[in-house]
Amino acid sequence: YKIREDNKESIIILVTQYGDTKAIGHCMSIGGDDFVLKPLDYKMFMLRLSSCIKNYNLRKKNLSKTDRLYKRATHDSLTGIFNRSYFKDKFSTELIENCKNGSVFSIVLFDIDYFKQINDEYGHQKGDEALIGITKLVSKLIRKSDLFFRWGGEEFLILLPGARMEEATRVSEKIRREIEKLKIKGIRKLTASFGVTQCKVDDNQESMFKRVDNSLYLAKLTGRNKVVYNEEIY
Repeated sequence: YKIREDNKESIIILVTQYGDTKAIGHCMSIGGDDFVLKPLDYKMFMLRLSSCIKNYNLRKKNLSKTDRLYKRATHDSLTGIFNRSYFKDKFSTELIENCKNGSVFSIVLFDIDYFKQINDEYGHQKGDEALIGITKLVSKLIRKSDLFFRWGGEEFLILLPGARMEEATRVSEKIRREIEKLKIKGIRKLTASFGVTQCKVDDNQESMFKRVDNSLYLAKLTGRNKVVYNEEIY
């Protein structure tokens, strides 16, 4: 058990003089890969070892394939951050229920301004570079506990566990200013508009998203390159 705990990738073959199936079963259940009986038959031992190595390689290959499939299902292929599908898994009724029980979180929805014009004027490759550049920038500006998602197209969402409206708004304003300073070769200037809201005890998923979406819409409607929270113009 200690060997398996210290080195999860080790291959453990038990060498025992006992034919007691209960003892062997117990040893296998706490981390053994296989066993051979004494007196040791070298050829048999090598066959068992070879079999264990093949099984190990197969397990590793399957795990790698599973990891790749999981990443493909939960991450955006261009930017490498979480995608909308993964958000739906994270933003379950459990989060809303936690809010009703006193937990706090906020969400930020932001959109790159005039992104269609960027694609039309500079080409889709430059548009992709802008998306990647903004993703890298924002990833550096948020906490490790925050979750960052590509919502779709040029739209992004940040989930901030434990953050109240004031903190989420400050973070959004900082990101907005840094995007304004961001230099992407070949593109004159980038800006973004932000909607922010905090969960309320009487919220459901629909009401919270309506509020943050309306806030973003107001930011764009009233001139863009600004932060609006709780559907109010200040």
